[in-house]
Amino acid sequence: MSLQRPSLFLYLLLTLLLAQEIRAQDIIYFMDKSKVETKVLEVGIDSIRHLPSAKKSQLPTSVPRAFVRYIEYRNGQKYFIAQSKLYLVSGKIVLAHVLKLTDKLVQYQDVFTHKVKNIPVRKVASIHYHNDEKVNILDKINLWSGQFMAGQVLEVNEEVVTFENITDKKRKQAVDIAKIRSIEFKNGFEQEFSSPQPNK
Repeated sequence: MSLQRPSLFLYLLLTLLLAQEIRAQDIIYFMDKSKVETKVLEVGIDSIRHLPSAKKSQLPTSVPRAFVRYIEYRNGQKYFIAQSKLYLVSGKIVLAHVLKLTDKLVQYQDVFTHKVKNIPVRKVASIHYHNDEKVNILDKINLWSGQFMAGQVLEVNEEVVTFENITDKKRKQAVDIAKIRSIEFKNGFEQEFSSPQPNK
């Protein structure tokens, strides 16, 4: 009798563990705030392959990486997805899945609405892809405040950076060097500046 109890206990324990294993799912959280319980099979360069149902007849499906905010694995670990960004000359930043770049336009898919949109290249300062690749269409001046300005840098000296401001009808403008965190030049070169010293 004492031998049957441990085996019954082990059977119940195994049944409980199997039930938890079947119930435990990965969760994909999308940019539009929806989510799906699934089994993540692969996180690729451009897409995420997953199995949305525990049914064996269900085929794996893929979603573009750009539509996913993060994945929460069944062990509780979270994996956040880096997004591509369009830096517009207006000072706005758009999270986007870039589909095509020509000398006239940028075609992208909005990561929130999934709608395909076009924007003229002249309205884009730079594109930062999710894999850290950058395409600078204009010189981009990044400020310590978190804002940026787009245009053509004319001169950099110890006190100011002089440039043509595209958002202000190409008006020549000077920016105090202490306000600038970095400059991303159109040719791909990037110049970093030291942090401003607090006033004593």
